[in-house]
Amino acid sequence: MAGGASPVIGADGTVYVGSDDTRVHAFDGNGKERWAFQTGAAVTLSLAIGQNGTLYAGSGDGNLYALDGATGTKRWAFKIHSGIASAPTLAMDGTIWVTSSEGTLFAIDGATGLPRQQSRFDPGDPASFVTFGIDGTLYFAPGDGTVWARDATGAMRWTATIATGPLTSPVVAADGTVYVGHQSSLFALDGASGTVKWSFGTGGVVRQPPAIGADGTLYLGVGGANSGGLYAIDPARGGQHWAREAGAEYSTPAIGADGTIYAGSNDGHVYAIDGATGATRWSVPFDYGSAPSPVIGGDGTIYFATGGGKLFAVGR
Repeated sequence: MAGGASPVIGADGTVYVGSDDTRVHAFDGNGKERWAFQTGAAVTLSLAIGQNGTLYAGSGDGNLYALDGATGTKRWAFKIHSGIASAPTLAMDGTIWVTSSEGTLFAIDGATGLPRQQSRFDPGDPASFVTFGIDGTLYFAPGDGTVWARDATGAMRWTATIATGPLTSPVVAADGTVYVGHQSSLFALDGASGTVKWSFGTGGVVRQPPAIGADGTLYLGVGGANSGGLYAIDPARGGQHWAREAGAEYSTPAIGADGTIYAGSNDGHVYAIDGATGATRWSVPFDYGSAPSPVIGGDGTIYFATGGGKLFAVGR
């Protein structure tokens, strides 16, 4: 049974997901398993898929695997002896970026599995993943309260100190603005200079980056025993459009083509939410307490996996 990491969806509609059963699974749109690849430990990190259909999976056994998406056949494996800390991220040139538990950022050739470059950083929070801007700039929050911006050659463009301690992984908007979270705040940074544009304070803990709507609106899930919720934030000034302060932790949401927001909550439901008002349109229950992050298939089907060992497919 699959479950644990967020699924990814191939161009042909195949749904791929890692599992705490130590395997990577591929399912067709009807939930029939096409193949399963055995690794040496749980696969709890989200997967990545390349334009040629190659699937990349980081396992608890310390290997980053490249798998044929059609058959599940292993193409190569890259061993990180201290363990893989972040989900793999793909650059436009096919390079895969991943962090290690002891504080190394690796760039790996997606075709061969050979390392291209590596950088050391403070391993306070090595789970931060790499994000790329539309101009190819690499953004990374290494765990010491800073954000790095590097060009395609690896040269540093700027570093910005936001806070003391780890930040969330950065996300980049179409206008180049970089968003990172820290403790109970979301920060907007100028992508060219690293200057802070604004910050937005929440009533809960910011553990993950926001999702960005087609109009630039930010949708941020936060946690906390009595203060979790979901916020819609104006990207221009950091003002609040609406908030769902339900005392439950929300995942980073997925955004449908019609602006509907789909988010998991640790209250045991995945919600479809009106993006303009924050009102619930519908919800479906699941039987495991963590907040799953949904993904949306090409036909609008909502997929999410739970740590309880299940993959769900929900129609709109």
